[in-house]
Amino acid sequence: MRPLIETEFDEPYNMPRQALPDVYWQTGYVDAAWAATITQKESMTGDLILPLIIDPSEWVDIDSPADWQRAERLITGGEITLDDLGFEISEAAA
Repeated sequence: MRPLIETEFDEPYNMPRQALPDVYWQTGYVDAAWAATITQKESMTGDLILPLIIDPSEWVDIDSPADWQRAERLITGGEITLDDLGFEISEAAA
């Protein structure tokens, strides 16, 4: 194993978070790929990957019970709506 971050510090894992580089992760919020990438490479990952940077306050990713509770809190508190998240609720479903 080797450190993710090479720094002049002996213990980069103890650095203040403000000194750490920005880190991004794939949320699965949106994926766009050329059909040829999928059919020829048999992959969703092409040779060029571009980010869509989304503020964490503008989306809800549910991977755990705590995430579900956060989503409920945001929706019931009116901070976000299902419409904000791209859901259309019909009268019949309501």
